[in-house]
Amino acid sequence: MNTVKKIAVIVESIDVDDSSGSKVNVALIQNLKIIGYDLAVYHYTRKEIQLKGIPCFSIKEKNLLLFKQISKSCSTSI
Repeated sequence: MNTVKKIAVIVESIDVDDSSGSKVNVALIQNLKIIGYDLAVYHYTRKEIQLKGIPCFSIKEKNLLLFKQISKSCSTSI
């Protein structure tokens, strides 16, 4: 019995013009597709980006004021 393995990939960015980390994300996603995984990609990239043959969904980042204040106070106290 041959079963298709499904993976939901959640990454910060798949914009290859953004950074080298984004290029690595895209390369990993494409290689997982090549070896037969059924993928869905969720990303925080601000622009709409699609990868060939792979469903991609942009996630809007929720900026919570409380978390911003906590992170700022932690970074200034170090």
